[in-house]
Amino acid sequence: AYIVEGEALAPAARSLGEVEGGTLDGALFSAEVSLSAAEHEEQHLGEGAAAVGDVNGDGFEDLLLAAPSFSFALHRAGRSYLVYGPGGAASKLRVERLEPDTVALAGGEELTLFGAGFGEGTEVRIGGAAAPVRRVLTSARIAVVAPPLDRTGPADVVATRGADTATLPGGARYVARIHPDVDVLELPAMGKGAIVRGMPSDFVSSLAFLDVDGDGFSDAVAANFTGTVVIVYGSAQPAPVLELPDLEGGQTLEGVSLIRAGLRAACARVGDVNGDQRPDLAFFRGGDVTVLFSTGRYPADTDLEKLLAEERGARILNGGPPILAVTGGGDIDGDGIGDLVVSVGDYQVPRSHAVFLVTGSAVWRQETFLEDMPRISTTEPEDYFGSRLAAPGDVDRDGRADILAGAPGRYYNDDGNGYLLFGGAWNVGGATTVQDLLAQGKAARLDAFKARDGIGYQVCAPGDLNGDGNPDLAISSQGGGVHFQGESYVVFGGTDLRKEPGGAVVSMASLGERGLRILGERPYDYGVFLAPAGDFDGDGLRDLLIGAPTPSEPEGKAYVVFGGSARTVRLYNLGADGFRLTGKGLFEFG
Repeated sequence: AYIVEGEALAPAARSLGEVEGGTLDGALFSAEVSLSAAEHEEQHLGEGAAAVGDVNGDGFEDLLLAAPSFSFALHRAGRSYLVYGPGGAASKLRVERLEPDTVALAGGEELTLFGAGFGEGTEVRIGGAAAPVRRVLTSARIAVVAPPLDRTGPADVVATRGADTATLPGGARYVARIHPDVDVLELPAMGKGAIVRGMPSDFVSSLAFLDVDGDGFSDAVAANFTGTVVIVYGSAQPAPVLELPDLEGGQTLEGVSLIRAGLRAACARVGDVNGDQRPDLAFFRGGDVTVLFSTGRYPADTDLEKLLAEERGARILNGGPPILAVTGGGDIDGDGIGDLVVSVGDYQVPRSHAVFLVTGSAVWRQETFLEDMPRISTTEPEDYFGSRLAAPGDVDRDGRADILAGAPGRYYNDDGNGYLLFGGAWNVGGATTVQDLLAQGKAARLDAFKARDGIGYQVCAPGDLNGDGNPDLAISSQGGGVHFQGESYVVFGGTDLRKEPGGAVVSMASLGERGLRILGERPYDYGVFLAPAGDFDGDGLRDLLIGAPTPSEPEGKAYVVFGGSARTVRLYNLGADGFRLTGKGLFEFG
């Protein structure tokens, strides 16, 4: 970029790295969370340049210069440099925000204060205690060291430069402690987890946890695209590292079962669908669903057809479009036995799906046909209604279990929706649409935070996060954030979700005291993969697990977000709201 006629600027070649280094007065805008002083050699500086008037109020015109291709690692996240015209008085001191704004009582961590007018001689105090200035990054950004305090809660941030003072009331929040990151590869050595190695390929595609053998310990079930299912049984003292033999080559191992499904399979925990008080397991492959009842441990090496012949399960046949999702775990029809919900493609409405209710029974027929079951579909083409399903329980407290269905629409094109289908919504023996259910007050709708968010990409039944006795809903938006960081939301359950007529509509843009808004960490993290975490921190409230596979980086991340009251949670600044799991060297971990 070149300035042709600027008399106030002495003729010289200037590097915009000086803006970040603090020797050229200005400000830096970047999509990156972590910044460095180095400039990218192919950032395409100068593709955008404009005079923007007197931004900092010093009486001199300022310039905005664009570098749209800065940082290819972040899919050309881009930068903009605001260069203040020289010669005027120093910018008026201003403080805008502190990052991170959650600080441990012990202090000691580096914080970044954003604002204007910073320079040599700037002093900062937090909660009345001196926060030493480590370096002036720019006139709009300064790095300080958090001082220790003896009290939790909000603390004012005060900056001074000469006689000029600026205050950010409650700009910092002190907490007793901040949970450090956890590397999952170190868990076995800490006695806090286990690693299973030697799984056949693609086993991350489908996971389920339930007590298959009824011994009181949860078991891990994994299915892959080749139709292989592995069950690793839990125990009081699991091996820190379990090395699986060549299961597909016929080798076996104590405490592990191999089930050969024959076709590409996915698995799901579906609750107790036969009334024996034990959770059951479903596999869906192609156009059918196989339910396996929890009748004890399975043989070390067996196949699905053999288990069906032994009446250890039942099959649900579709005969049409492929099965897309299966869930269960609650009594939807009120007969005292848990039910299944199955989503399949719907050829009548392009790129949408129909959701079927398969009622549980103490005695299952060997084969059940989906076409005979109650069905809910959509009138909206390409909304992908039912592509994701979750069974949160009785959210509206009417005595029947409800179902959460995602309808994310087309990728980066549609706003998306989530639909809560109340237990009494199903037209026994017939079909209806989710739009009719909304009009009748038999469903509720969850709307996106902003346009093209694609909310409903993932849904989850996390349990009761806020401790009010009602199960809550979790839903995520793949397009959430500015650069696909992803956003997730927890909507608190309650009777107010049912309204007559028209059904309840909950917008994520006005969630407020209704739940949690969870912001992703980095561009293209896709921090939207959801799973219930149980009561991970032992405070009596359920917690939420969020995966961010980060395809733009060599390794992904996962986060545990603790339950509690309504709030906004920032995954890049969790503080006391949870902690981050990393898998160093594990591609797309999370």
